[in-house]
Amino acid sequence: HVLMQRSGQQVVTRSLRIARIIGQDEVPSVSDSSVALEILSSMLDVWRHDSEFVPDDCDDFSVPSFSDLSTPVDADPALLAAIYYTLAVMLAPEFGSQVEALVQRTATAYRRVWTRKVAALSIGRMDLEMGYLPYRGGSYDIETDQ
Repeated sequence: HVLMQRSGQQVVTRSLRIARIIGQDEVPSVSDSSVALEILSSMLDVWRHDSEFVPDDCDDFSVPSFSDLSTPVDADPALLAAIYYTLAVMLAPEFGSQVEALVQRTATAYRRVWTRKVAALSIGRMDLEMGYLPYRGGSYDIETDQ
């Protein structure tokens, strides 16, 4: 699957803009970026240990780790979208702000997209590990349950 490279600074800047903590043409201060990176790291640590975000024994889908603001890391675009919007929701109270309901709904929707993608991967792996069930022919009528 396709991955995108983003630095911690790019992620926190976008999230701060989504939360309207900074304007579209502004850049965050070093202090604000550091606070946002700390919150980002905490959030991703939680996700990294959540089986909905990363299934067991999964190398294909992993939650990135931003150790600093400048080093780019690879991440799935669907996961990045979930990160941007969820981080925006988490940053708002830290900066004395509130996010719009649309941002909260978008964060939830993007997390759902990611967890469904992870679930589909897990199901696909089970099919490959167990083999497909053989087709036995016949038909099934949903109305009569026969």
